[in-house]
Amino acid sequence: MSFIQLRNPSFRSRLRLFFVVIVIVPMVTFAVVLFQLVVETERSQVDARLSEGQTVTQGVEREEEDEARASQRDPASTPTTSRTASAERVSSARSSSESSSSTISSTPPAPKRTGTPM
Repeated sequence: MSFIQLRNPSFRSRLRLFFVVIVIVPMVTFAVVLFQLVVETERSQVDARLSEGQTVTQGVEREEEDEARASQRDPASTPTTSRTASAERVSSARSSSESSSSTISSTPPAPKRTGTPM
């Protein structure tokens, strides 16, 4: 290409340049922006799930700490969770000649019929 051709481009060259500037560049820019938007949306969803899990974990940890503090204050009121501890308590209350067995039975709370199901 000579200097004269670059200075006076043909109609075909100008049309190609116009097409690239008007169509191709905005399309590529739009694709990049859309991709970045999708990535940020996914990242924010993951952050929200992690935050929710962290909040639940902190709540459970607080409840367990409160239960541990309560059991340290009054060890006699600690609920028994094993058959062995329950059997030891019952056998210490009765005479040693009498044999006994006991089981712990509990019923779960009734399910709530209100609210949004997960």
